[in-house]
Amino acid sequence: MIREFMRFEAGRLFGDRRILAVGTLVFLIAAFLAVTGVRNHAAFQLEKKSFQEYEKQRIPQYVNYAQYAALGFRVLFEPSPLGVFFESGRLLASLESNVDMSELVQIYTVHKGRKLFVVRGYFSDVFGFLFVAGTLIMVYSGATTFSSCSSIVLKMQFLGYYMVFWGTLLARLIILSCLMGIPVLGMYVYAKMGGIGFTPLEIRNLLYAGLLLWAMLVFFFVLGILFRGLFRFRGHSLLWSFVIWFALVFLVPELIMEYIYSRSQHIPSNDSLNFQKLRAVLENEARAVDHVRNMSQRKDVDMRRVVRDQLRFFMNNIHLLNRNIELKLTRRVRNLIRRYERISLLVPTQFYVFVNREMSGLGYFGYLDFKQYVMHLQERFMRFFFQQHYFHKSDKVNSFIRPGENVYRSPSYLTGMYGWGLCLVLMYSVLMAGWSQWRYYRLVREP
Repeated sequence: MIREFMRFEAGRLFGDRRILAVGTLVFLIAAFLAVTGVRNHAAFQLEKKSFQEYEKQRIPQYVNYAQYAALGFRVLFEPSPLGVFFESGRLLASLESNVDMSELVQIYTVHKGRKLFVVRGYFSDVFGFLFVAGTLIMVYSGATTFSSCSSIVLKMQFLGYYMVFWGTLLARLIILSCLMGIPVLGMYVYAKMGGIGFTPLEIRNLLYAGLLLWAMLVFFFVLGILFRGLFRFRGHSLLWSFVIWFALVFLVPELIMEYIYSRSQHIPSNDSLNFQKLRAVLENEARAVDHVRNMSQRKDVDMRRVVRDQLRFFMNNIHLLNRNIELKLTRRVRNLIRRYERISLLVPTQFYVFVNREMSGLGYFGYLDFKQYVMHLQERFMRFFFQQHYFHKSDKVNSFIRPGENVYRSPSYLTGMYGWGLCLVLMYSVLMAGWSQWRYYRLVREP
């Protein structure tokens, strides 16, 4: 029986020129964004190669280790290859960090020269565009699934009400889901043909992302059906469906982000934290200079041991103090991110945006792990400098960085609440479908 419904609904869908025209346009734009994402990935690989070559050539130019310590070296953030599909407009907006002896954790985005023009707006990637365009199509398709009460009553002459309602709903949903899956499958094949390799973890996350996208499409499809029934098949029911779609896709996420931003203002500023760290370093430096000067005036004093003791004191006290300041900041930021994730659970559209950003490796957790990586390199670099500058005098400056160590490769993150979020979206859809069934049943039973 479901085949008959699918055959009938396929004829209705493919006979609707508006759906065909919009669907074709969506496919073409999605293909263009997939090509752009692969191109951005290739351009980033060239930028990374140039970055590594430049950093390699810097080391022989240093005169001594003091100069090396002052200027330091840079670390490049490399997103997951899944960034081709999520947040692809930000692939070339290089996130970098400069590691030196300043005790400051410096992470910044380069906006200079041609890099000034690489950042694009919202939903400039394949999954973002499919989310916006797909949910809009699904709202419209849902609202036009049942054109009137009379059409349902007519079919009820041959079949029962529940068979008509659920058969029509499921048939149309299956066809639309298959059509929406074509761009996703096509962009994956194109990326593979473009030479982009994906790990098993990344392929798994891509499947999870596709599943969440499908759940969002179902949500808006059922939403369109529900509003059609709530407004008793009147003409403005479609208008109200679009209004709710616009609010859920654009307005509500902005309100949530505004709330998160207001909460973030309670976190101490970077300048205030850097001043605390700088004051601790300068106070320790003044104390150490006085101590070394006093000890140098004594006889039979091993100055190498004095210097070593001062360096050990710095690493075990001042550096540890500054590191704890950064770790405390990281904990506060992580707690706010967790709050943002929990709030996003309640709003399917916001949760979708949050999950996609984390899967690209360009999200909040990618940034926090990049910061931890930079802090680890900074501590090792300090120990390297102290050892080379004070105890191993050499005319040649050796590189601290091992091959490939100045590029941080961010993994694709699957948020811990993904399962809860997916279940909530599907639960909302089931509840709206049940409400729609009850509402339509009352409408067809009215005299």
